[in-house]
Amino acid sequence: MAASGVVADLVRLVAEVVGDEDGWGVDTIDEAVGVISTLRELVVPPSVRHEKPPASSGFDDAAAVPPEFLCPISKRLMHDPVVLETGQTYDRVHIEEVLSRGDWRCPVTQRRLSHSVLIPNNLIREGISRWCKERGMELPKSMPDPWENAVSEPNRDYFLLLLDKFSTSSSLEDQRAAANELRQLTKRSSQAFLVESPSRITSLLVAATQRPELQDDLMIVVLNLSACKENRKLMEDDPFVVPLLIKLMGDGSIKARGNAAAALLMLLDHDSSKRLVGELGAFGPLIRLIEQAEPLAINDVVSAISSLCSIAENKEIAVRERAVAAVLGKIKSSGPSDQLISLLASFSTNQDAADQMGELGAVSCLLGILKDTTDEHRKEHCVAILYEIACRSSSKLREIRRDEKINGTLSAVARSRTSTSRAKRKANSILNKICRTHQEMHTS
Repeated sequence: MAASGVVADLVRLVAEVVGDEDGWGVDTIDEAVGVISTLRELVVPPSVRHEKPPASSGFDDAAAVPPEFLCPISKRLMHDPVVLETGQTYDRVHIEEVLSRGDWRCPVTQRRLSHSVLIPNNLIREGISRWCKERGMELPKSMPDPWENAVSEPNRDYFLLLLDKFSTSSSLEDQRAAANELRQLTKRSSQAFLVESPSRITSLLVAATQRPELQDDLMIVVLNLSACKENRKLMEDDPFVVPLLIKLMGDGSIKARGNAAAALLMLLDHDSSKRLVGELGAFGPLIRLIEQAEPLAINDVVSAISSLCSIAENKEIAVRERAVAAVLGKIKSSGPSDQLISLLASFSTNQDAADQMGELGAVSCLLGILKDTTDEHRKEHCVAILYEIACRSSSKLREIRRDEKINGTLSAVARSRTSTSRAKRKANSILNKICRTHQEMHTS
């Protein structure tokens, strides 16, 4: 039977039910069920027909989800968190839908955007993953990327002509005009332009290092182009791209340095890339940027360091390069952002890093944050860092004990009904350690 005939039968049955509510009975219902089953067999592919329904992911109760894990647009747990240049994090599929409508403002801040590059927020992604695992919840697969099948018709010849001005001996004025035009083109449709040859990206970076007056525009162009997966692959395969980005992070204008860090972050998809970037000396410029970068660029810088430090040997390099001092100094001077506290917590499991934290006054800083903040995940990170420091230094454990006698800071965390389970566990471990140490002192 054709689908159209089945639909006609279903329409007839619906009309029968609606038109005579006293006249239909079980036979009508049975017939309708049979018609719907037949229609399903006709229109649903066999490969899908017998699939089991997806397991519940438990995300329906948005009130139970930490607010930083919710997309400001959908108000639901984020699947693929990304950061705009304003520093706001959104679920990729929802913010890309906003941008695809031509609305170039950050939905939260309402600031107009200078580019459409979306940086993966690895810190939030890892936090969501850990939060789901703690509750035995399945993390859902990312929603489809609406850009993947988008059809664009950019003026490719014009685009490539502009790019090629940086691989020839064009005048400064020609290159200045080309850089500005490329910035506008890639801002409007960063996903649509394929550079086709890695040498074109290299030419842009070389021009940025040689002509400081072009740096700001050219680094935005490179960052926009790196949003395209095919362009990133070309950049990863070119041995000159990463060294040039690192050079620009160290020597460029403050805006160019921040955008170079953001572009570098886009290339950290694989462990092999992270090892290479660490070995080539990226940590020095990145760590200096923690203190010097503009506020909007700090998220990219911290995310790049965090991503690199997922490799053990890179974490050791970062600690040797005094990343702990830079992060802790930034927390003290500018306040404890989630990204900075999370990065400090990731360092704290390293022996040398924990020792540095103790020497740099981290204990009093972290206890102060615990007293002032209402953010439970921030508290969790602070207590976890204090635990690592306390396990390695008896003098710092005594400092924590003195605060506990006066303020009861850790006891408040351990007793609070809103504290995370990990925060309570770490707080109780420190308190038990204080008690044991105190008892040993009196019995010895």
